[in-house]
Amino acid sequence: MLTALRDIIFIFLSLLGLIDLFRIIVCHLFKTKSDKKLIILVPIRSNSGDAEILLRSAAAKAMWVYCGSIERVICLDCGADEETKRICRRICDEYPFMEYKDSIE
Repeated sequence: MLTALRDIIFIFLSLLGLIDLFRIIVCHLFKTKSDKKLIILVPIRSNSGDAEILLRSAAAKAMWVYCGSIERVICLDCGADEETKRICRRICDEYPFMEYKDSIE
C-alpha cells in the first residue's frame, strides 16, 4: 500500500517537473531580441480590502508566469487609506522588483 502511494506521488511530481521544464523551454524559444520588458501597474484605491492579494498575485505572475519578462511591478496609490498604504509598502519591501508610488509622483 505504501509503495503504491509512493509511486503515485513520484509520478505526480515527475509530471509537474516535466510540465515546468516544457514551460521554460517554450518561453525561451519564443523570446526574441526585440522583446521589451513589461511593467505591471497595480492601482490601489481607498478601502481596498484585497490590496495584499492583488500585489502578491502580481508578484507571483512576475516571477513565474511571464518567464522573467516583467521588469517591475508598480503599486500606484490612487487615494488609499493609511492602513492600505502600510500594507502596500510592506509588501513592496519584500520583493526587489516592486515599488510603491504615490499618484502625485
